[in-house]
Amino acid sequence: MDKASFLKEKRDNFAFKLGAAKYHIQMIQTVFKNNRDLIVSGKIDLPTTRPFIYHYYSLVYEIYSCFDMTLHYVNKKYDLNFENKDVQWKNEKDKTKFQKALNDISPQTYIYIHTVVETPWFIALKATRNYLTHNGIIPLQVEYNDTKINIINPIIDDKVLHFDLNLWGEEISKFFNNIYA
Repeated sequence: MDKASFLKEKRDNFAFKLGAAKYHIQMIQTVFKNNRDLIVSGKIDLPTTRPFIYHYYSLVYEIYSCFDMTLHYVNKKYDLNFENKDVQWKNEKDKTKFQKALNDISPQTYIYIHTVVETPWFIALKATRNYLTHNGIIPLQVEYNDTKINIINPIIDDKVLHFDLNLWGEEISKFFNNIYA
């Protein structure tokens, strides 16, 4: 597959993943609205309320996958030629070979990605994904009004993570679009 076709396919796949994330947000809102009293009182392990958690977990994994897909897009866009397993982003002091190569070829892209991974929304996303991946379940608190639902994760790494569900989708979309441009 030529480079242009590959990049278009990655862009289309990103859009599909983002669409899946939006679906999970809609389902979270629907399940919450239909079961608000039960969920607020902590009864989330009932057949009617359990989908709230399932869709939340799926949302986290879909959005984080969008980040990973963006890194793979960058790998191809800049002809870095790393194998899939080697396309990863770590902290500044433990830079991967992928990060070093990107910094050499496109410092502005490297700085942009580094800036994004240091934002509160991404830190919350990564901590949540890691916690779910390694612990399997995460208790949630919900804050809501008539127009939106906020999820408050419990303390992860001594931080309380509090965010609007739509924020991750909006931010990951901006991130990809800035890389794609």
